[in-house]
Amino acid sequence: RPSQEQITVFLFKVFRSKCKPQAATVADTHFPALDFGLFQAGGKTRREKSRVERLVPTSDGKWKCEHMAGVPDFEAWSRSWALFEVAATMTETMSSGPCKQYYKHVERLHNRFPECWGWLVEVEELCRFEYIAEIRRDVSATSRSSSWSPRELLDHLLIQAVKATDFWKTRYTEKCVAYRTSATPDV
Repeated sequence: RPSQEQITVFLFKVFRSKCKPQAATVADTHFPALDFGLFQAGGKTRREKSRVERLVPTSDGKWKCEHMAGVPDFEAWSRSWALFEVAATMTETMSSGPCKQYYKHVERLHNRFPECWGWLVEVEELCRFEYIAEIRRDVSATSRSSSWSPRELLDHLLIQAVKATDFWKTRYTEKCVAYRTSATPDV
């Protein structure tokens, strides 16, 4: 269960102001891009990010391991996502269904390429931090979204992120296939 501090951070990330969720409009609503290296189970956000290993192609066509800030493994990411989902449903800002769909999507990608966790955590964060904001801009340009509640908007954004096969393919799957076949990817 998220702490009060984590709920406050979550709501601030969604509404970016101190307004009450019930008074928020779609214009006030943003996808909560929380750093799972910091937003973890245990009651308080961590003050120091954890580290993850990532594969990097070298100029001679081989691969080397680099350490970067991030969630160290799928199990830790799963715990953070569970915390995210509870915060989303407790605050009634998102539905459980889209949260579960997104989780299953990331889980499938991890199960397909478990040796490429460092890339997956990098791409998954890119999705939550930047790509969903692009989807939101596209949705905001349509008149259809003006009648949605903040919850409907956030649910829609998460579902669209799962459906974005080109995003996941070009940033993750193709790199993993290249690694498995020992080819240097076009980066």
